[in-house]
Amino acid sequence: MYYIVPESLKTDGGTAEIDQVFELGFDRPGGSPVSEVGGAHVVGRFTNNGGLIRLNAECTVPYKDICCRCLKVLERELKINIEANFVRNGTHDVDEETYVYEGSRLNIEDALEDAFILEIPYRDYCGSDECRELK
Repeated sequence: MYYIVPESLKTDGGTAEIDQVFELGFDRPGGSPVSEVGGAHVVGRFTNNGGLIRLNAECTVPYKDICCRCLKVLERELKINIEANFVRNGTHDVDEETYVYEGSRLNIEDALEDAFILEIPYRDYCGSDECRELK
C-alpha cells in the first residue's frame, strides 16, 4: 500500500501528518511464520529535508503467533517506533536504510515490514502456568 505525497510535503521544510492503516503480510525470517498480521496503524509525521522525506511515527500492529512451547495461538500487539528515510529515485545517494520512491507515491509498507520483523520476538511464549510446567 502506498502513501500519496501531499503538496505540503513536496517542498523543502514541508511536513505532513499521517494517521493511516496499512495491511501487512509476510513470513518471519527463519521459516517460522507469524500466523496472521493485522492492519498496521501508523500515526506520525513526514518531514521534507532537502528532498529527503523522513518519517517519524508510532506503529501499532496486531498479530497472531503460536507459543513455541505449547502451540497455543497467541494474540499480540506490537508497538514500534519508526524512523525511516525516503528519497526520490536518482536524487540522493542511497544506503540500505533508505527507501526509494518514484512519482508521488511512497511505499511505506517495506519500512513497516522491516521494523516489524526487527521487533517481533523470534520465539513467543504464552507464559501460562501449564506451559511453564512442560518439560
